[in-house]
Amino acid sequence: MLLLTGTIGVGKTTLAEAISEELHEQERRHALIDLDWLGQVYPLPDGHQPYSYQLALENLAAIWSNFIKAGAERAVVAGTILDREQLDRFRRAVGRGRVTVALVWAPEEMVKERIAKRDRGALLGDFLSRSAAVAAEIEAADIHDLVAVNNEIDPRPLARDLLRRLAWI
Repeated sequence: MLLLTGTIGVGKTTLAEAISEELHEQERRHALIDLDWLGQVYPLPDGHQPYSYQLALENLAAIWSNFIKAGAERAVVAGTILDREQLDRFRRAVGRGRVTVALVWAPEEMVKERIAKRDRGALLGDFLSRSAAVAAEIEAADIHDLVAVNNEIDPRPLARDLLRRLAWI
C-alpha cells in the first residue's frame, strides 16, 4: 500500500490518480482511495474534529475488506496524515499489509498557486492560511518512508518514478 501524505494542495490526489493510471496500464489490480472523499459530511457530526480524518478512517475500515474481496493487490491512498497517531489509526483501518508512506512535497508558492486555482470561497482562505503550517507539522512528524517532489505540471513522470522505487513496475 502506498499512502501519499502532504499538505493541502500539494497534489496528493492528482499524483494518486496518475499512479493509478500507470498501474491500470500495467494491468495491476489496485484500489484508489482519497481519504478526503471518505470523510466528507456537513455539518460535521458531534464529536468529530475538523481535518482529523476520524470519519474517513472509520469509513476506510468499513470498506477495506471489499477492496480485498475484489482482488486488489495494491492500494494507492491520498490523504493528509499529520502524525504518528493518525498513521497508526490508518494502519488499524486497513489491518494488514505493508504501508509505505510517501511525503508529497512542492515549493510553498507552487502549493499556494494550486490552491488558488482549485478552491473558492471560505475554503480558499482557510487552505491558503493553513498550508504552510500543515506542511511543517507533517515534516516534523517524520512518518514518511520516502519523499516525492511534486514540482512538475505533469504528474506522470513522478508517478512512474515512485512505482519504480516501490518495485511495483
